[in-house]
Amino acid sequence: MKKSVIILDSLLILTALSARWITGAMLKWLPSCPFAEMGVACPACGGTRCVRMLAGGNISGAFGMNPYFFLSFVFLGILLVLLHSAAFLGRGERLLKRLASPAAVIVWAVGFVIFGF
Repeated sequence: MKKSVIILDSLLILTALSARWITGAMLKWLPSCPFAEMGVACPACGGTRCVRMLAGGNISGAFGMNPYFFLSFVFLGILLVLLHSAAFLGRGERLLKRLASPAAVIVWAVGFVIFGF
């Protein structure tokens, strides 16, 4: 498990370092949101701008773009801390299993849809 956590860390660091450039390049070729064209905000509205602002270190601006998307990053950060705790210290496995369970993921997804609109 330690080896996979170290590989995951490496991928996350690479992603974090390139997030600002990647999201900037994506904006050039991403199609416009079909929800926005209909005049309805989708749950992920502001998500790309949130990632760009987080990558630039603007935490309050990222929260302002899409609060629930921002909180998803906080939730993933907590899961990463628990994953490291379980892998390297042997603690937090039970809580990690509860937070990463299918039921918890479904609750988070339903909350994303409800609060995203």
